[in-house]
Amino acid sequence: QQSTELKPGPGNKWPGRVVINFNKNAVTWNGDLATAVPEMIKTMIDESITFLTGKETVGEAWKAVFPDTLTAKSKIAIKVPLGYAIQKIAPHWAAAKAIIDGLRAMDFNGTKFPIENIIVYDMNCQNKLKTFGYTTENLGNVKIVYDNKGSGYSDGAKSGGRTLQYAKSLNEADFLINLFRPGGHSSWGEGF
Repeated sequence: QQSTELKPGPGNKWPGRVVINFNKNAVTWNGDLATAVPEMIKTMIDESITFLTGKETVGEAWKAVFPDTLTAKSKIAIKVPLGYAIQKIAPHWAAAKAIIDGLRAMDFNGTKFPIENIIVYDMNCQNKLKTFGYTTENLGNVKIVYDNKGSGYSDGAKSGGRTLQYAKSLNEADFLINLFRPGGHSSWGEGF
C-alpha cells in the first residue's frame, strides 16, 4: 500500500469524495444480452448527485457542483468518451440524458437552465454518436457535435514546449462535464 498526498484543484469543493451507485436493476437480461434501463440510470444519477452534494433537489444539486460564476447564460459541454474503434463499454446515452435533465432543473431566479447552452460532444469516436444513441430523439433538443480540434488555442495543456489543441466545443464552453468511461479511449484499453 502507498499513500499519496491529496492536492485538489482550486475548484474542487469535495476533495476525495466519490459516490459509487450500484443497482442491478440498471439492466435487464435476456440470456447473455443486457439491455440498459434508462429510467433506472436516471434515478441512479439523480440519487448520486443529491447524495454527493447533500442537496434536496436534483437542480439544487447540479447547481452546487459548479462555481458561483455559473449563470443561466453559461455554456456547459458534456464530453462523451466513446473511444476510437470497438465500443465495448461506451457510456449509455441515458447517463447523458439524466445529466441534461439535471442541468435543465437548475433554477436561476425563476429561469431554468436553457437547453441551448448545453453541448454534447466527442472528438475521437469516428462519428459513432448516433450509433450509441446520442440523438436528439433520446437527449432532447440539445446540440450534439462530432467535434474537431481547434487551432491557435494558447490556453491548452503544454507538451514538449508546444500548446496542445483541444475540441472546439470545449473552447466554446464555460464548464465541462466529462462523462466517465472506465475503459479509456482505445479498444486495447477496454474491458475494465
